[in-house]
Amino acid sequence: MKLFYAEVLEKGHDTVYRLLAHAVERTYGTALPVLKKTPEGKPYFPDRGDIFFSLSHTKTHVMCALSGKDVGCDIESPRPVTQGLALRVNTPEQLEQFDFFTLWTLKESFIKLKGRLDRPMRAIDFTRCGENIKAPELGMLCASYHLGGCTASVCGYEPAPQECIFVPASELYP
Repeated sequence: MKLFYAEVLEKGHDTVYRLLAHAVERTYGTALPVLKKTPEGKPYFPDRGDIFFSLSHTKTHVMCALSGKDVGCDIESPRPVTQGLALRVNTPEQLEQFDFFTLWTLKESFIKLKGRLDRPMRAIDFTRCGENIKAPELGMLCASYHLGGCTASVCGYEPAPQECIFVPASELYP
């Protein structure tokens, strides 16, 4: 699994697809394959069953995860969060183990991995195991990162990378 991220210069939607094209080229040595979406809206490459990806963007950054198996990622910029929102999507026990944005990005990456929300957000339960994070399902692996002032997470079925690859805007907008 590889994770790429970049700062946003143009609209996040445009930049995240430029990042995806860059990541595919750099990792697989090929141009961006044709994209389609599942009925739930999850994008995929119908002609490249060996490449799985997930995309995320904030006002300030974009992120792309590439893997040989299903993957989900999320990145969020810090902003104020009400206690009501925090408790609507998390249990008090979860908030004792993680800060809000770590939980949010873990849960969003889990939903993107699955391709749908299959349970209430509060029921998606991540737990700390020392320095590691235990995913809500057996066989699933996850990690959380602090990138460029943002919180980011990834969930998948391959080990999460130790480092994320920063891509300068000059490589996305030559």
